[in-house]
Formats: sequence, C-alpha cells, structure tokens
Amino acid sequence: MAVSDAPPARSVVWHFAGLKLRILGNGFRGRPARVALFVLGILAALYLAAVGFLGFAASAAGDADVRLMVAAYGGALLVLGSVLLPLIWFGVDDSLDPARMALLPLSRRELVAGLLIGALLGVPAMGLLAATAGLLVPAFRHGGVAAGAAQAVGLLAGLLVCVAAARAVTSAFATMLRSRRVRDLAGILLATVAALIAPLQLAVISAAQNADWDRLTAVARVIGWTPLGAPYTIGYDVTEGAPLAAAGKLLITLATLAALLWWWSRSLESAMVGA
Repeated sequence: MAVSDAPPARSVVWHFAGLKLRILGNGFRGRPARVALFVLGILAALYLAAVGFLGFAASAAGDADVRLMVAAYGGALLVLGSVLLPLIWFGVDDSLDPARMALLPLSRRELVAGLLIGALLGVPAMGLLAATAGLLVPAFRHGGVAAGAAQAVGLLAGLLVCVAAARAVTSAFATMLRSRRVRDLAGILLATVAALIAPLQLAVISAAQNADWDRLTAVARVIGWTPLGAPYTIGYDVTEGAPLAAAGKLLITLATLAALLWWWSRSLESAMVGA
C-alpha cells in the first residue's frame, strides 16, 4: 500500500523507466560477454523486425482477402508468441523482477504501470512494434490517412496487449519459472523448436499449395474479431468502409488489455513473495 508521502503515480512510472535503463547499463560494466550477447540480441531483433515489417508491408500488393489474412494470422501469431515465448525463454525479466519490488511502498496500480513502462523499453517490445509497423503500408495505400491513423492506434493497442499478456503470464508462473528444472526444460523446448523450423517451413509451403483460400479467409474474419487479431485488422476495416467494425475491434482490444492488467495486478503478490 502506498504511504502518504509517496511520489505521484506518474513520477513513480518514470522512475521505473530510469531504473530499467540504469540496471541495464550497470549490468554491462566489466562484462564484455554480456555486452556481446546484448548486441547479438539487438541484431537478431532487428533482423526479425525487418522480416516482419516486409511481410506485413508486402500484403499491400494483394487484394482485400490477402490483406485480411496477413493482418489476422500474422497478428494472432505475434500475440500467441508474446504469451508463449517468455515461458520458454527463461521466463522472468531479471532487470525488473517483481520480487525485487516487494519492500517498496507502492500500490498495485503504480507497480503495474511502472513494470509495464519498463517492459515497453525492452528490445522485444521495440522489435514487435517495428515489425507490425509494416501494416501501415497497406492501410495508407488502400485507405488513406484515416485508415493509416486507425491502424496506428491499433498497433499501439496491440503492443500493449502483447506486453501485458507476456508479463501477466510470467508473473502468474514466476515461482515455477525461477526453478532450475523448469529452466532446463525451457532450454530443451527452445532447442526442439529451433530444430523444427525447417520442417515447419516445408509444411507451410505444402499447405499453402493445397489450401482452401475461401475457408482461410472466413477463419481470418473470425480471428479478426478475437483479441488475437482485432488490433491488427482495424485499418483493414476502415479501408473497406466499415468504421463501426473498426471501433468494435478497438473496444475488444481495450477490454482485453484491461482484463490482462487486472490479472497481472492480482498475480503480482504471489510473484513478489514467491508463493
């Protein structure tokens, strides 16, 4: 619970941002190997962001169904990846581990807001935003400024959903993710996923050659009305002359974000005390 002489909530949030950067900088002092790994991580994030941006942007050359499928399926994969990858990739961001905040006189609201800002300053969040920015290309090209602006709002809301989902899941399972056995299992799962990349690519190519595109389009429309695809298909709806559908999807996204932040705030206590 916050004390009476605690700083304003807005000040606390920006203190978290400074703390994130300070911890990150201090972690590199006298550790050239860690600096090298961080640089490699940035390069990998830039590569993946470029691939994602080009993939989303290339949909501008397709018809409406292609743009819908790329936005819906691509967005759904990003949201699911944001939930699952932190569980595989050793779980908790040690720089702002909730367990370190247990003794601070902060309310749940301040703590969630601060940790959310800290997560948004990370390389994964920046890379995710850069990748999804490719959806602005088809929105501006086919729908003009209105569709582009609507898609920009959707991308920011989608980023918040991805980050909040990742942090809520890792917070809920924080104690389990800190165990050595789970970390070893995560390493095995990560190696398995890496080994399956080539077979999965062949399977995707084969499925694309024999796909029922009408059915895939219908499924994409359904996904577009779920939290997985709603924020990424807002610009498409404005382009197709359906602003009410775009507004409905934005409401779905904001409601999902609110639910995730509530769940995250409720799971923070167990993450801080190790229950």
